[in-house]
Amino acid sequence: MLRGSGAVTCLALGVNIVMAFTLLASRVHLHHVLGITPGGEPALRASMWVQNLSGGQSAVVAATGVLFVGWFSEVGRNAAALGTLSRWKGDKWTMGAWAVPVVNLVLPLVIALHIWVSSPFPDRARRRSRLWVVAWWSLFVAWALTDGWARNLYEQATAAEPLRAALRAGMLSDILCVPAAVAAIAFVRHLARAQDHRAPDGPSRGPARPAAPTAT
Repeated sequence: MLRGSGAVTCLALGVNIVMAFTLLASRVHLHHVLGITPGGEPALRASMWVQNLSGGQSAVVAATGVLFVGWFSEVGRNAAALGTLSRWKGDKWTMGAWAVPVVNLVLPLVIALHIWVSSPFPDRARRRSRLWVVAWWSLFVAWALTDGWARNLYEQATAAEPLRAALRAGMLSDILCVPAAVAAIAFVRHLARAQDHRAPDGPSRGPARPAAPTAT
């Protein structure tokens, strides 16, 4: 069973899925309305609804990012405490990898793969597979790039047709968000369970000292 930061991170990712479905529906509605009455009151109301939901999604994504990076740093420390992580030790890597432009497209994946193969999975085949790591990262990057592209189109749109094109890009972003979040949840769950399988018991206390003889 997931506990602590892993459970909270999965919950936040679940909220992202709900937000993606909600925003997708609102964008589909606005896209339809703009095709019928681009300058009418219904289009204005639908547009305001999309903008409000987009702002809410941005806040949820930012909060989820903070939680995920915190959890990512925690599992990195756990791998080091288990004595299985030889490289990429410390928060300077597990947190700093996300902050450097361009590098953050590759380095978090490298560190995640290293933590994954360093974690004590009871099933060796699962540890070698790396399926969930690659799936999570590929879908996350695809979603992030698509979302940025959609936002750029939306900012430049000044007429109904460019706005509809931006909405279609936004729909694609919402669709990609769902499998990306699902893969991230699976990644968190599998890695957290692997580390719980052999959690560190703290520093070794050394051999027990014999009890002092009692006087008779």
